[in-house]
Amino acid sequence: MKQQSSQSIELNLVKIVGLCLVLIVLFFLSYSTYLYSVVRDNRDIGINDTRSRLSEDIIETDIEAITRFHGDSYYHVVYTKQQEDSVYYFVDQIDEEAPVISHRIERAQPVEQIVSSFKSSRENVSIRHVNVGLRGSTPIVEIISKDTRGALRYDYYNLADGTYESGLTLKNNLE
Repeated sequence: MKQQSSQSIELNLVKIVGLCLVLIVLFFLSYSTYLYSVVRDNRDIGINDTRSRLSEDIIETDIEAITRFHGDSYYHVVYTKQQEDSVYYFVDQIDEEAPVISHRIERAQPVEQIVSSFKSSRENVSIRHVNVGLRGSTPIVEIISKDTRGALRYDYYNLADGTYESGLTLKNNLE
């Protein structure tokens, strides 16, 4: 006599583990998509708030760039050009009542000049990121770089005159 196999689905350990892994991957994909959209929306809301705080009375020209800086406080840094000058506005994102801080630099493209000076003084260094920020009441340029040995370096320059303020090197001791 022949045994007939049942028509029901047989569950075994491999199928259960496989199904759980697929569900976990789908969960993480959907959660990361949701998290990305929330971060993007909050970033846009913050930038729109910054634009609204900078009324037409404050800015005479168009905005060139808006970046973020996490120093003593969380700032949006708004960069504008006015003839031969560069103007940076620092808008505090935590304290909405705080006044907008502005710094006029008497030369065009001050950040690019500081970065080119940095590159010429340090060979075998790749620049990872450049930020404009505020330390106390002094506008600074933060240059994040990495050398060929893997050391990560943070250098801070005064934005107004390009002088070196301070620096920090984080060495990779895993070698």
